[in-house]
Amino acid sequence: MRHTFVRQALLDDTPIAVARELAGHASIDTTSIYSTQQLARKIKAVQGMRARDLEWYPRTVLRVG
Repeated sequence: MRHTFVRQALLDDTPIAVARELAGHASIDTTSIYSTQQLARKIKAVQGMRARDLEWYPRTVLRVG
């Protein structure tokens, strides 16, 4: 249950230091594992999208650099 709470808190943009304290982690390194996992899931989801799926998305949002 605690793992789900921390993961959801980080998804909701809770500062990692606050999530660490609420979860009772002694080290922020422990809490950062959850943010790293979330980033990996997001990257995998984007990589799985086909270019056709992004055609409707406004160009200004997709602009890089």
